[in-house]
Amino acid sequence: MVGAINDITLDPYTAANVNEDRFSSRGPTDDGRVKPDVVANGNMLFSSFGQSDTAYGSLRGTSMAAPNVTGTAALLIQHYQNLFDAAPRSATTKGLLIHTATDAGNVGPDYSFGWGVVNAEAAANFLTNSNNSNSQSFLTERTYTGSEQVISVESDGTNPLKVSLVWTDPAGTPQRAGLDVNTPVLVNDLDIRVVDPNGVTHYPWTLDPANPNNPAVKTTSNSIDNVEQVLIDTPIAGKYEIRINHKGDVSRQDYSLLSSGTQFIRYIFTGVYQGGRGWGSSRGATSISFGDVDGDGTDEIGVTRDDGGNSRYYVLDYNPSTGGFVDLLNDQGGRGWGSSRGATSISF
Repeated sequence: MVGAINDITLDPYTAANVNEDRFSSRGPTDDGRVKPDVVANGNMLFSSFGQSDTAYGSLRGTSMAAPNVTGTAALLIQHYQNLFDAAPRSATTKGLLIHTATDAGNVGPDYSFGWGVVNAEAAANFLTNSNNSNSQSFLTERTYTGSEQVISVESDGTNPLKVSLVWTDPAGTPQRAGLDVNTPVLVNDLDIRVVDPNGVTHYPWTLDPANPNNPAVKTTSNSIDNVEQVLIDTPIAGKYEIRINHKGDVSRQDYSLLSSGTQFIRYIFTGVYQGGRGWGSSRGATSISFGDVDGDGTDEIGVTRDDGGNSRYYVLDYNPSTGGFVDLLNDQGGRGWGSSRGATSISF
């Protein structure tokens, strides 16, 4: 859901420059969900009219703000496809708009501006950077299967740490007839928490629908929304654990995860012993690297084997749309890796 604001003529701008248009509705929903999700300019946009193929004019309303965001989303989907050769999930597109939105109104989400003003440049840059192993942007599409999932990342302590969890919730039961029925409608209640290097647990933003003007807080889990975000403004340097769990009955749920101010922990494996001749020996030595091993700006698993002067290597490229390493890029030199002698297998 998109709310409307007046056009922002300053660049750069701050939250103080964002003004809600008078005709834009506010949240929350009856059960307390954050609405609108985001806001965009809906005031006097030049657009097509229906009278003829050449009719244009200036219109206003959320009916202009929504197509404004739709056009932005379409361009971001195309950019995603160009980067990753796959279409993003709908939750990924929604999460991208929310995760990179410019905050407005109260700090954090609120019932007037949602998660903030759609920022196309920030969203496009986030996608580009998420394809670079040296950046602090991370995007993955995964599936929750009922057991806690833990993702380890690192922060250097220089930038805010922000993690957004977004999923497309299954259709629920319609609310009963009546006014302001506040029965929760969330079906699959996923939860996200981030544990810092000192063992402190950081919770997502939550709002109080009974007091809709109050600022959001980060003191408890969220049991209302299918968008959850943890923000640590001044993280300490070190290892963080992103923990994804659930409440109630959730056996399977696809989700998208976006993170800023973090990097995956990189692992270098060398000298592993796997029966017979040692892998670290002078002949048949194998090394495994995780990161940007071929210098193309994206994450790979690289495996190099020197079998008595016959060097060869594999490179598996990382694709966030699948959450794994795919697409065998190289099989170079000497005997094939699938042969009965000198065979190598890799599991992560």
